[in-house]
Amino acid sequence: MMFLKLYKQQLRWRIAILFSALILALSGITLLLSNQANLANARTNITANLSITADVFQQLIKSRVQSLKDIARPATSDHAFRQVYSQGDIPTLVSAMRNLTARIKNVDNTVMMLVDFDNRLIASTTELNTGAERSWQDLLDQAELNAQLEADGVVLIDNQPYELVVTPLLIPDPEAWVLMGFPLDQGFTASASRITQSNISIFSQPVDRQAISLHASTFATNGSVQLEDSLKSFAEHIGGIFEVAFNEDTYLTSILSLNNEAISESNQAGVFAAIQGSLTEELAPYQRLNLILAGVFLVGGIITLLATGLISNSITKPLVGLSQGVFEIGAGDYKVRVKEDRQDEIGDLAKSINEMAGNLEEKDQIRRLLGRSVSTEVAEELLNNDIQVSGEEREVTVLFADLRNFTALSEALSATELLAFLNDYFDCLSSVIDEFNGVVDKYIGDEVMAIFGAPVRRENHAELAVLAAIKMQQAIAEFKAKNHTKWPFDFETGIGINTDLVVVGNMGSKFRNNYTVIGDGVNVASRLESKTKNLPFWIIASQNTVNAAPGFEWQSLGSTEIRGKHDPVEIFGLTAD
Repeated sequence: MMFLKLYKQQLRWRIAILFSALILALSGITLLLSNQANLANARTNITANLSITADVFQQLIKSRVQSLKDIARPATSDHAFRQVYSQGDIPTLVSAMRNLTARIKNVDNTVMMLVDFDNRLIASTTELNTGAERSWQDLLDQAELNAQLEADGVVLIDNQPYELVVTPLLIPDPEAWVLMGFPLDQGFTASASRITQSNISIFSQPVDRQAISLHASTFATNGSVQLEDSLKSFAEHIGGIFEVAFNEDTYLTSILSLNNEAISESNQAGVFAAIQGSLTEELAPYQRLNLILAGVFLVGGIITLLATGLISNSITKPLVGLSQGVFEIGAGDYKVRVKEDRQDEIGDLAKSINEMAGNLEEKDQIRRLLGRSVSTEVAEELLNNDIQVSGEEREVTVLFADLRNFTALSEALSATELLAFLNDYFDCLSSVIDEFNGVVDKYIGDEVMAIFGAPVRRENHAELAVLAAIKMQQAIAEFKAKNHTKWPFDFETGIGINTDLVVVGNMGSKFRNNYTVIGDGVNVASRLESKTKNLPFWIIASQNTVNAAPGFEWQSLGSTEIRGKHDPVEIFGLTAD
């Protein structure tokens, strides 16, 4: 969970994990492709070796068969041997036969037998079980059909495969058959394995396709059952290469039939050689290479993870600083500056953020300066350029509030005290104007001019102006009570309100201007404020204002002449209760 949280929340982890995963994926694909190529190469090598080994194995048997023939042919014509045979002394004959087989240097465990033309055993250099003659009957039949009265092939004698050579005994005419051969036993397979550098097994299978019998093998004898079981489907692969597994190893196997054609067509059991090459051993160097590569890739992945961590940290660490700086700037701290210690894109971004912060700081300073001359709302609108400052006609409500007895106060207070009092007094009125979305247009001596409905349009501007006037009278009463000790004198404020169509916008020179309203409606509001001097109401409004804000207890004061207007104006009074 912590790892997932870091991955989701921290960019440097995502970068490091992405690159590491990419390296590991590429490494895994490389290992997979390498392993497949190595496996294919190992199969190709073993297949080629098995083909060569099969040829060498067959040549080995042929050379031994030829060695037997080279001894058997002259031996059967030897005068001394024929004389021994003619004497009929079997022990002497067996001794002579053993002397002949001893002459064969490159064939181990050579055996020799003499049988008559009725296939009755006359003499043998090895003891045979009763009925052994039936084993080589097909070979003798083959020799009878041969012009030279010779034949050779593999037969099972007492359940042991032998490679036999058949030649006639000439005295001078054929008198008997000479059978000379060697067993395909453990000694033979060991000798053949040393020459071919392959594993060799000799086995047979009865004609009824029952289970095979293993006779000799270069494999350990304790694995003979597993070997026999792995070779049970050999008949499907004679002449080809197939894969078997036993002893926790995998072998590619080539099957050779050792029977000659005549014997293969008889009812004798088939004898076969299994030549096998270990795929596991062939792959061992590649496996070691794969382990080395895997280690290299693992170390490379770790190094990549660390390197990408450092690289990503060098990227994300300044980003964290930039993010913190932007957060603080967004919170209003425009004095914040981020580090500009890089020459890359991040450095450009830091420079842009600092420029933005500087612009915002400058704008904030201007806003504060404007706020001292105009209301905060006007300052915001001016800075955002969302208002029409070039001048436009708009219906607004103008409010004038004038301090009564200002002349007497001026005489009673020093200039410094008078200024302090006016500042406190204007603070009281301005806060109420701001509360009801009004805008202080200007301070004229002891008089305040406020606008409702500009620069921001408000549909209920007349109502807001009346509510502000009521709250101003209440605020003045609280102000006098609260500051009686500081300002121990009485004063009142007259308020005039008028709603009319005026021109709003910036006015002044190209060097300095002021956002204000002008028009006849402004003059009317100022004249109505002066009427409070002679009427028993501190709030007086025009008919237009009453029409726009009828929800108050207005009291009609009749029509009155307004200086500067031809027609009299209907006015109304309102108490602050």
